[in-house]
Amino acid sequence: MTLKNRNRLNFTLFIISTIVLVINLFSFIYFMFMTPVSLNRSGKPVIYSIFFEYQELAVFSSLLFMNIYVVVVSRAMTNAFAKTQCSEISFYFCFLISCLFESFRLYIPVLLVENTYTEYLIVLGDFSIFARLLAPLSLLSASIMSGAGQRQNLERNMLLIVVTAMFVAMVLPLNTTIIEKDFRVHAGFDKIVVAIEILIDTLAVISLYINNKKEEFSQKTTIGMIMIIAGFVLSINSYNFTLFALSMIFFTFGTVFYLKDLHDRNLYS
Repeated sequence: MTLKNRNRLNFTLFIISTIVLVINLFSFIYFMFMTPVSLNRSGKPVIYSIFFEYQELAVFSSLLFMNIYVVVVSRAMTNAFAKTQCSEISFYFCFLISCLFESFRLYIPVLLVENTYTEYLIVLGDFSIFARLLAPLSLLSASIMSGAGQRQNLERNMLLIVVTAMFVAMVLPLNTTIIEKDFRVHAGFDKIVVAIEILIDTLAVISLYINNKKEEFSQKTTIGMIMIIAGFVLSINSYNFTLFALSMIFFTFGTVFYLKDLHDRNLYS
C-alpha cells in the first residue's frame, strides 16, 4: 500500500466518522428529548450510585466517546504519519474501524428496537461481534505483520483479518430476545468469544514485547498497546461513570504512548 493510498484511507475514515458523529449526536439529542435518560439513583449515596452502579447515560457517553476517538485519532494519523512508512498505522486503521462499529450500538435504544425482532437487531448485533473480533486481530497483526518483509502483503493481511472477523460475526448465532445493559445483542457462545479476545490480546502484547526486545526498541509501544486494550475493554463495558472515566484515561494515554513512539521510531530510523 502506497503512502498516498494509506493517507486517503485515513482521511476518508476521518470524514465518515465525523459524519457518523454528527448523526449520532443528533440521534442522541432526539432520543433524550423523546425519552429522557435519567441517572439511576438507588438508596445508597448519590456519588456511589453515579460512579459505581449501572447508569444508562454512561453507556451512551462511552459509545459517543468511541466515535469521537475515531475522529480525533484518524485525523492525527493523517497528519503525523503522512510521510512515514509505518505498517502498524494501516492495522491501527482497522482498529479504528472496530471502534466506529461499536458506536453503532447506540441505535438499538435510539431506534426503539430492543423489544422487537427486526433486521436492525441482527445487523447491529453482527456489527458488534465484528468489532469485538477485529479490534484484537488488528493489534495482533500490528505486532506480527508489520515488518519490512510483510509490507508487500499488507493489503492481503488487512483483508484477511477483516474477512475473518466478518465471517465469524455472520456465523455466530444471536439471541435477539436478550439485549444487554450496554445495548449489545446477546450472542451465542459469548464466553467463547470473550476467551478468544483475551487470547488474541495476550498474544499481541507478548509478540510486540518480544519484537521490541529483539530490535532493541523502546517498550513504550508495548505499554501503549496494553493501555489501549484496557481502554477498549473498559469502553465496551462501561456500565457506570467510573468505568467510563477509566476507559477515557487508558485510551488517551495509551494512544499517545503507542502512536508517538511509532512516529519517533520511524522518523529517526
